[in-house]
Amino acid sequence: MTLRSPLALLFVLLFFVFSAAILGDTASEALLLANFPAGVLPNMYLVNSLFLFLMSLALISLIDRLNRGRFFLGLLATHLVCILAIRVVSGTGFSLLYPLLFSYSYVMKILTFMLFWTIANDICDARAAKETFPKIAAGGVLGGLTISFCIGFLAHHIGPHNLLLLWAGLIAFSIMLFIPLYRLFAKDLRGKPSTEIQKKGIALRSDLRLILR
Repeated sequence: MTLRSPLALLFVLLFFVFSAAILGDTASEALLLANFPAGVLPNMYLVNSLFLFLMSLALISLIDRLNRGRFFLGLLATHLVCILAIRVVSGTGFSLLYPLLFSYSYVMKILTFMLFWTIANDICDARAAKETFPKIAAGGVLGGLTISFCIGFLAHHIGPHNLLLLWAGLIAFSIMLFIPLYRLFAKDLRGKPSTEIQKKGIALRSDLRLILR
């Protein structure tokens, strides 16, 4: 597995993406509970479920039309800017920011993972998925374990607000890692032609008619 192979690049990319997701979840929950009672969490989980449902509907309808490489890169860049903006606003004492941050971190985590695995599916040979995908997933597991062991120490020494800066740093590393991957496999990440999407839609409608008979 060479450094420029898709397997190696995806492994390292998922290491940082997963680390960022775990850190974002922890930081957003810590800031939420520091400003609101624990009883707010069940309501926030319901809100997150609604966001997940709406996001899934939107993504399913768009994913085949998008250039997934550009979309993923743009998503990470926007995510980075949003986290830095949130860090600035968090110093103003605006407590309503933290429920928004809690839902935002959840939605971005799911959206990032969905796009990552869609991109991995585009790049990797589907016939070897049973062999390659577990190896890629190991990068995420390693990243999650690494950041989990470090979060307590970091939160104690730099505070939960500054964990947002570390979160932004991990996203920045993810962007730098994805750029060479995108350059190598740009052709594989283009959106499908509209005619192909229309054929898929026609086939789907036909299948639904058969099921509903």
